[in-house]
Amino acid sequence: TNSIDGSTADLALRPREDTNLICAVCSDLTNPCSHNNTCMATGDCLCSNGAFGTLCRLTPVSDAVCNDLYFNDDLFGYDGGDCCESSCVSTSEKLCGFEEVSVADGNVTISEQVNTRYPNCRDPESLCVIAPGALEQCWAPKSGAISSSEDADASSTVLQLSANGRVLVSASPFTETISVWDHADSTWVQRGEELTDVRGSLFGQELAIATPPADVTNIMRQSNSLEGV
Repeated sequence: TNSIDGSTADLALRPREDTNLICAVCSDLTNPCSHNNTCMATGDCLCSNGAFGTLCRLTPVSDAVCNDLYFNDDLFGYDGGDCCESSCVSTSEKLCGFEEVSVADGNVTISEQVNTRYPNCRDPESLCVIAPGALEQCWAPKSGAISSSEDADASSTVLQLSANGRVLVSASPFTETISVWDHADSTWVQRGEELTDVRGSLFGQELAIATPPADVTNIMRQSNSLEGV
């Protein structure tokens, strides 16, 4: 029974908590490894397709790494969107579309981030496939929609996209404002605040994105291997 001040409690009166216990020793017959992984003779699961944890039960979806061996299908949401540019979202540990490779430089091995793009994108909503000989053009979304200001007039918006498709400049002559957007993973992120000018200046009616000279482009590529120009 409980005391008056509640310092002790009758265990029989405490609410029950359901606990599921999992045997960590695998068996092909009675306790198999999950996600088509292998049970070793030692009773341990060999998680070889990206799954992890006890019996390989945890899935590696939505971690910015395309696990194409097993999870890149409709059942797992195409690896949680990790295999396509329009759905992948980077994490603090991993940048979408890049893989770390080791490059030998003399006696030193250097790790570099290489832009591999998305060669294993299979999501029908992100991938557009045209039959051989077909004349139809097929368009697929590359990223999510851009949310503009409430006063913007979409019918008069002027857009300019950079040559690499990663910088978008949007102008609204109606509000005489210009905004710059950077393509980051599956979203567009606005760069700084909107640019504006005095009313009646026709600000934003025409746009142009300048392309840096070849020597400047090469310097920028060498200084930051994660950003293309």
